[in-house]
Amino acid sequence: MSAAAKATQIETFADLYHWAHLRTCTTESKFFNDGVYDRFSNEAVLNKELAGVENEVLVLKCFDHRYEDEGVSEKSLDLILTTRRVFRNVLYAVEGRESDGVFAATDGTYKLHFGNWVLVVLGTYRNRYTDKHVYRKNFVPWAYMFVRTEHQYAYEQLFRTVTEYAELFFKVKLNVKYGSLDHAACIVNVYLAVWPDITLLDCYPHVSRKCRQRAGLLVTPDYYKTNVEINIKQMHHTRWPEEFKAVDNSAWITGVYLSEPWSRWYTMSAIPGIIPSQNALESHNGVIKTCGVRVKRAKTGIVLNDSMPCILGMVGAEAAKGSFGHYCEDAHFKKHKTINRKRVVRSIYFNSSQYMDSPNRAAGEEVTNDRVKRYCEAKEGKLHKEDTVLDINLHYLSLHEVEFLGEPDMASSFHLSLQPVITDVIRVLASLRS
Repeated sequence: MSAAAKATQIETFADLYHWAHLRTCTTESKFFNDGVYDRFSNEAVLNKELAGVENEVLVLKCFDHRYEDEGVSEKSLDLILTTRRVFRNVLYAVEGRESDGVFAATDGTYKLHFGNWVLVVLGTYRNRYTDKHVYRKNFVPWAYMFVRTEHQYAYEQLFRTVTEYAELFFKVKLNVKYGSLDHAACIVNVYLAVWPDITLLDCYPHVSRKCRQRAGLLVTPDYYKTNVEINIKQMHHTRWPEEFKAVDNSAWITGVYLSEPWSRWYTMSAIPGIIPSQNALESHNGVIKTCGVRVKRAKTGIVLNDSMPCILGMVGAEAAKGSFGHYCEDAHFKKHKTINRKRVVRSIYFNSSQYMDSPNRAAGEEVTNDRVKRYCEAKEGKLHKEDTVLDINLHYLSLHEVEFLGEPDMASSFHLSLQPVITDVIRVLASLRS
């Protein structure tokens, strides 16, 4: 047998243990190449490291457990994998979200292994302004877990291992405040066990898809398109829990998606910048199966020695180079405005994009006292009895509110400055044309 064949041959649990032992990284010295953690010098060194060093596959933990499969006791041997470049994403997320709280998402993907072993990933989201001039959420991984089956015990080992080594390597405490999931009870239990104060976010696209699949249960199938689908979108766009409950007109899903822990799939389930969706993570899983591996349904040795280095190298190339928060600050324009009124401004209300003035539609809706009053009442769960599903968008979901927090005199001196000033840009463009 050739040396290459031997290197990729993993046929038994003993082979798997041996493979993991050679790549185990459980000390600060190993992670920093015989060094110790220093926030700035380590960063400079890492940026100069050869790709093979920063993208070296590291095993944070190798563990086994037993589980029941159709009444038969089975054994699973699981690996938690990362690289020096990828694991720094934990540090950057904690640093950038110190005041708002860290967001985490997790899920598993299949089709990489011939025996249907699962590749689970844990990470977070990052907003980016793309070259197509749009904002996109990208999934940023922290670590992967190669596991025989998605089991609650395995997920708990993954969460606790990432938390433990973030503190050991980077001296930061990973306290996840918002956790995204795809309606999986085992993940809910682990989130709550590891981070008891977490806010759980159920994936809205998942909810929408499941509701669509149940449309056939309706006596009149067309009723789904004309009422239920519209109402589900309205519920997703609500801003407050009371408004979410008040807007609900689809009692047929009440027992599943309108009670804890599955009820947080409306837009403002968390804080601005965080949305209840697994789409970025599912997109990530799709990319690694399309571009990150050479072979699908591969043997264990191929997955660990070929597929995983390719995946970790690919995501490492896109890894963050510094701290990042829940929102993207690129390409924002702000207008000069000094507010100097006698009465202190507490909130400003303005139209959502659908109801603003635009060359592509008729004049926008006027922001009136009546619309603002209805908006405020909806936050408390109060809707007018005469309103139907078709009235909800305009009456309750057509405004945004900016509320000024802090001392009253702060609002009176509030101003925004525009950089660059739009008129200056126009002059520059005109001079270039001439």
